[in-house]
This record gives sequence, structure tokens and C-alpha cells, in this order.
Amino acid sequence: MSRSKSRIAVIGAGVMGANHARAIAQGLNTQLAGIIDFDKHKATETASRFGVEVFESVEQLTDKGLVDGVVIAATTNSHATIASNLIHQRVPVLIEKPITDDIESTREILSLAHKTGVPVMCGFVERFNPAIRTAMSMLDEPIKHFMSVRHSPANPRTTASVVYDLLIHDIDAALAFNGRGHNVANVMSVNWKPSGSDVDEIADCVIRFDNQSIASLSASRQGQRKIRELRVVTDNRLFDIDLLRVNVTVYRNVMQEVVENSGTTAYRAETIIDMPFIRHEGEPLALQMRHFDQLIRGEIDFQEELNSLLRPHEIADLAIRNSD
Repeated sequence: MSRSKSRIAVIGAGVMGANHARAIAQGLNTQLAGIIDFDKHKATETASRFGVEVFESVEQLTDKGLVDGVVIAATTNSHATIASNLIHQRVPVLIEKPITDDIESTREILSLAHKTGVPVMCGFVERFNPAIRTAMSMLDEPIKHFMSVRHSPANPRTTASVVYDLLIHDIDAALAFNGRGHNVANVMSVNWKPSGSDVDEIADCVIRFDNQSIASLSASRQGQRKIRELRVVTDNRLFDIDLLRVNVTVYRNVMQEVVENSGTTAYRAETIIDMPFIRHEGEPLALQMRHFDQLIRGEIDFQEELNSLLRPHEIADLAIRNSD
């Protein structure tokens, strides 16, 4: 007997909401249940693209039992109200990052999810990037240094701090590469905002873990091109990870020496370079939606998922509050 598809609605018909709607509609085990957005033109446009209805409110879906889960891709300042309402109704939610840009509100939402047993997921789509997954599967020794560069051209539509918009992805990745088991000893950040603005557009953050590992993270919305790169340094290897091209290059220095030849001194080094095969199981957003479907069905531990969501938001909050 084939299993029924999970019916998932999307709140928010902007670019991110439309992408989620596409991933749901194309999923083997998911069905797009409808679109909700205060902008009726956007809602109608997105809904018609996928042949579904536009709904005026969440209650139109939940009261009639028409959904098994909801993706919240609306503006960040609406996340707390929408998510709390759905969790109280025992509806699983995938909330686009950040859950909220206020740490106390984020704590309240996650606490409510723990108390009610309702699955909550955050849009950390890089968790499903094949390059990250490949590098993590190869990692067999402690990390000394994690570095990231996440730069983009200016985005006038974005009103959130670059910390919550971009940097939080790499905060989450730094925690994952450190095994999520190590406490953060210190967070320092230098942020920049344009004159007359309250919103950070550049943030360079350093995190020190209690195992003395360091993470150096750079995020910017003032660049001239899109960059998504990670470097992970251990005692014996360097993992160079390109998230856009989805590839990993591993470097291992095996020899270095100073050579004297005819009165001249030269330095010589030998490095082994490995380019591992990347297994592409699907688009990261589609894999994220598959994960949400598994959470809805109870096929994976939702408590483990919940436990991974608060720390990235706490560090993002510190990166804003501790800025020089």
C-alpha cells in the first residue's frame, strides 16, 4: 500500500515562499495544500503556478484538517505569532531562518514545541548541501580552525541584520563541524552598518569553543559577487568547501624542507590533493523538505531537531550584542 502524501501549506508567497512551494509540489511524498499571503497578487500568482488554492488565513486550513504541516516563509517579524498559533494547534512547522530575530521569542517558541511535542524545523538549508555532508563524513579528527565567507551584493529588499540573514548559516555549520557537543567560550564580532541605518550589512565574527577550536566567520551584503566558501583545518588536513559549485578539495601537506643549492636557499613543500566524489541526492531545498516530511510522520527524532535550533540563534544574538 502506498503511503499518503503529507499536505503542507506555505505562508508567504515571496521568492523564498515560492521556492518552498515548488519543492513541496515536486516532492514524491509531499503535496502543496495551499498558499497564504497578505499580498493577494503574489499569493494568486504563486498558487496558480502550482494549481492550488489561496487561503485567507491559517485557520481555513487547520480548522478543516487540510494540512499536516506548514512552512512559514513570511516576514521575520511575523514568525513568532504565526508559529505559536500553529504549535498550539499541534501543527508541525518549518520556519525560514531565523526563527525570530529576538532571542527571547525564539526561546519561547522552542520551549512551547518541547512542551507540546510538536515538531519544529528551521530553514538551515546548508545542512543539506552535499558538499558539507561529504566533508563531514570524511572528518575523523578534531577541528582547529573553521573559516567561512558568505558574501553577496547589496539586497535592498532585506530588512534583517546580515547576522540573521547570512551569518547564521555559517554559525550553524561551525557548530555542526564541532559536533554540536562543545560549549562556546567566547563570541566576538565587528559589524558595519551604513550611515543612518540600524541594520548591519557586514559582520565578521570569531567564535572560540571550549576545546580551543576557533571559527572565523565573514558575512556581507556589500560584495560584488556571491561567495559561499568554507575551510576546515585539522592537524593533518585542510578541507576547502565551495557551497555554490558543490565541491570539496582536501589538502594534506606531507613534506616541507629548506634546500641549499649552489649558494641559494629554496623552500620546497609537497602537498597531496584529493577531490572526493560528491554524492548528489537532490537539491538541498528538496532534501530539507523531505526531512520535514519525515519529522511530520515521526520517522526521525523531533527532539534532536529541536535541540539543534537554539544555539545558532543564541550565538547570532551575541554576534549582534557583542559587536565593537
